[in-house]
Amino acid sequence: MIATETLPGLYRQTKPERLDRIEIPLGWVRSVEFLRPFASNLTMLLGTSGTGRDTLLDAIRALDPAYDRVMRTTTRPYRNPDEDARIISIDENKFMQGVLANRIVCPFLYPANAQRYGIPIEELSKLQKGTVLLEGTSELIPLKTLLPQAWLFVIVPESLAQLRSQLNGRDGTQNPETKGRIRQATRELTILLSRLPSLVSDRIVDGVIINSPPIETAAAQALQQIQGQTKQTSIPSQLAEDIKSYLSLWRSS
Repeated sequence: MIATETLPGLYRQTKPERLDRIEIPLGWVRSVEFLRPFASNLTMLLGTSGTGRDTLLDAIRALDPAYDRVMRTTTRPYRNPDEDARIISIDENKFMQGVLANRIVCPFLYPANAQRYGIPIEELSKLQKGTVLLEGTSELIPLKTLLPQAWLFVIVPESLAQLRSQLNGRDGTQNPETKGRIRQATRELTILLSRLPSLVSDRIVDGVIINSPPIETAAAQALQQIQGQTKQTSIPSQLAEDIKSYLSLWRSS
């Protein structure tokens, strides 16, 4: 069960330059083996909290309904009645049983809310029938290792100010947990983007999608990348400056 606590290494950092090596259990390899011939049907949208993964995925599907949605599973309760169309909430015991039986792969404990997340094999099986979209955080990095023919795009905002604004809008400025979530999301994004060049050169990440308003434009540009019409691997200049400043402060603290 060590893997459940340490994956993905992105969230357990003490040094921003380091992305922990991820060990892939043999059980996961065997669980996804039957999906490898269909891996190119899977497009993954990787983003930290506050980057608008869910909203972007829904907007892409509105433009092209041929894409089905692969849902993650979590021990976190639903935030609203409509969320059961985006994620599968189960209790701790059922989650751990799924992990032990390799019915849930790439599980991890997210420190920001102390809840577990993972990817059900049953949901991944949808890619046998056609093109699918899966949003998530860095659990998608080991999944890309398991299914290297799948596609992985990193979702980023225009700036850290946009990230803060989106989290304040989602969670509320009066919510006492919002400040901690902003701090956590900023750190996660900084770590991820500091490793982006190597993730691109190692062919783990296939492109960068800038999710800035209006959502319809962002979705249209994202769909062009997903369908191979365009390619972008750089981040916005303002975001690059923000990350550089944050890294400087982090290293000196």
